[in-house]
Amino acid sequence: MLIKVKPKYPPEFCQKMVDLVLAGKKPSQLAKQYHCSAQSIQAWVARADVKNTKSMDDDLVDESISGHQGTQAVKRSVALLKLLARGGFEGYRLIDLALYTGLPHPTVRRILKCLIDERMVVQNQSTKRYVLGPLNFELGLATNNDLSIKRYFRPQLEKLAQHSGDTVYLSVRSGADAVCIDRVEGHSPIRAITLEIGGRRPLSFGASGQALMSHLSDAEIQEILAKNAIDIQNHPSLTNESLFKSIQQARKQGYSLINDTTIHGVSAIGIYVLKPDLPIVSISLAMVRERLTASRAKQLFQLLKSVCYAD
Repeated sequence: MLIKVKPKYPPEFCQKMVDLVLAGKKPSQLAKQYHCSAQSIQAWVARADVKNTKSMDDDLVDESISGHQGTQAVKRSVALLKLLARGGFEGYRLIDLALYTGLPHPTVRRILKCLIDERMVVQNQSTKRYVLGPLNFELGLATNNDLSIKRYFRPQLEKLAQHSGDTVYLSVRSGADAVCIDRVEGHSPIRAITLEIGGRRPLSFGASGQALMSHLSDAEIQEILAKNAIDIQNHPSLTNESLFKSIQQARKQGYSLINDTTIHGVSAIGIYVLKPDLPIVSISLAMVRERLTASRAKQLFQLLKSVCYAD
């Protein structure tokens, strides 16, 4: 009599299958690709759901949680809020949030429920996507850190927009992200609006972020690239190698230059600016690809330097 022995899979393999399902892959597709049964994959996902549901209950419901668990819950919540800030008005689906944070669906769902209860997150009932809630705006009114930076640099942004005709962005670093804190549009009939005020994007993407990263050591750059790994993997044309090379080039020439890579059809140039008693910022000019020729890039670099360091 022939007895079939059910194969044993290592935990790492099982977790990989769970992650791929949470990222949107179908168990039937994975079964064919990795030569295992769809039923096994579904069972692994179910076990992961049960395990993480209990873990989240411990983190967010039990008042007697340890300091470590409580800190972990806060960090996860903040990570989701930062990610939603990138999503802007369009927001993210649950599956997107799980993919980009690396957290299981049940964990993300329960954190979102708590944040919705506190008005920090809102779910669009028609699209089912999640966006930042009104409490974030209300809390932002209580701080004036960015306002002092905006007041200081606003005349320079306006002068750059007037002389170049392009859209000017003022950005600061926030962990592994770049955050736009002000923007001035130029008079060019075709303008490149790539980021709203308050919008975030991975620090290694775009002229603003790369200008800020050019001020860092190679080790710090690699650390940020590692934190931006999922975003880089999901981008159609960017790689760790190309980004690292671009940032090194920015350090060498004194300005960052993006040509039709981060956003199709858009080019940008940026520098970092250091001023006494103010955090380091980046100021960048974005335009349609055809407006940023090699010769104009050099002219805009001189304009950026002369305006940003005029005093």
